[in-house]
Amino acid sequence: MLRKEELQLLETYIKKRSLRFAEPAILSEILDHFACKVEELQAEHPGIELEEAMLRAHRSFGIRGFGPLADVAENSVYLRYRKYAFAEIRQLLLSPHMLYILSAGAFCHLLLRICSGKLPYNDLLCALDIPLLVYAVSLWIVRAYRLKTQKKHRLEFQMCQRCSPLGLAFNNTLIFLSFVCLAGITDTHFQLNLIILPVMVMFTLFSGIVELRLQKRALQDIASSEKMSAFVN
Repeated sequence: MLRKEELQLLETYIKKRSLRFAEPAILSEILDHFACKVEELQAEHPGIELEEAMLRAHRSFGIRGFGPLADVAENSVYLRYRKYAFAEIRQLLLSPHMLYILSAGAFCHLLLRICSGKLPYNDLLCALDIPLLVYAVSLWIVRAYRLKTQKKHRLEFQMCQRCSPLGLAFNNTLIFLSFVCLAGITDTHFQLNLIILPVMVMFTLFSGIVELRLQKRALQDIASSEKMSAFVN
């Protein structure tokens, strides 16, 4: 059985292999398998130095080393946050907040109809698309802040974006396409955008709420894991 000091040496060895392995969720998975292999080698070769056992154990994982174990750990986190995402989407669809999102889409549609003959199309475009861009950029800033302040748990917040089917990266693509679609607008295109823009407004609001809720879950997971780690230590 490895002592606490020896486990810390194993952790240091793992972290030196790659910054990716320093993520707590990944480190825990690798350390568990690595420690078992080191103990197995120590049992087979009594008197072997810990450093030599670590080198042999590392080589036993093959060419990619700890890579496959890191992939398993990342996939486990991904599956957990994908489950969270489906739960949050279902909950949001059934919550009163959905009424506000639908109301925003209806207001956008009504505004387009009222102002279509009173304002130039370019001004109308800016009036609707610029707030969407500001909203998307604000959410991006929140995500960047989370990643900066939670340097030891970046994986969880990366999964918040990846696991949400309405992620902000997809939103930004839709907003960019809306500018292309609305450039040089004609009456025919305008009728089409009476549907496209309200849907975009609802889509952007919905996706932002989903990702923020996932980030809240990530903070709860991080706090729980840190408490568990402190209790074990």
